[in-house]
Amino acid sequence: MNIHAPVRELNKINITNLLRELPPPEEILWNQGDFRNQEIASSSHSKTRNIIRIHDWFNRDGIPEISLTQALKPWLSSYKNPYPFNECKLINVTSLCSVYEFSITQYLDKIIDECVEEAISPLKKRSGAITRAMITALSPGSIIPAHRDLGLTTRFAHRVHVALTGNDGVIYRIGSHRIKMEPGVAYDFNNSWKHSVLNAGNEWRINLIIDYLEDSNTKNPWLHLGWRP
Repeated sequence: MNIHAPVRELNKINITNLLRELPPPEEILWNQGDFRNQEIASSSHSKTRNIIRIHDWFNRDGIPEISLTQALKPWLSSYKNPYPFNECKLINVTSLCSVYEFSITQYLDKIIDECVEEAISPLKKRSGAITRAMITALSPGSIIPAHRDLGLTTRFAHRVHVALTGNDGVIYRIGSHRIKMEPGVAYDFNNSWKHSVLNAGNEWRINLIIDYLEDSNTKNPWLHLGWRP
């Protein structure tokens, strides 16, 4: 969403429990994000490891419509590593997308949800909807090259970043601006401008990322293309 600034600080949140519960990014739980990297996300994000709690979905193939659950089936049937998540279910339908919830572990689900609610509290409205909540990790020496997030939902949703670990040596560039994020602070991040990330530090950079749609009835400009929630 274009907030007409590189970032703006929202509030500081308590990330202590989340940090304590998160496994190292090398562990198998992070395989849960493989589907996103291979089937949903742009190639710019291919270097990341992800734990997904909530993700948006809209049918890219027109009619007949395909749910995220249906789209997962052929991918999972060819998946060689252990089953990457416990459950995927539809929890909301907005004018722009369907929203699915993934179950990770009961305790981690609860902690992520608490952090998400705290992070979006300055933005929250009765008509709003969380369309994405995930934890993403970028290894030392890796780069997310300059790109814009131009997906349907991300054009209208606030992109909120909460830095968790590994911010020493991490360089964010948004437009012509160089940004530093402080751990535990929620930032409204302008992902409609060209942006990139370089992890020049010695540890994994791990962020909580949230997309928050202020109005779940926002007019869908792509209906005529057959892209439906």
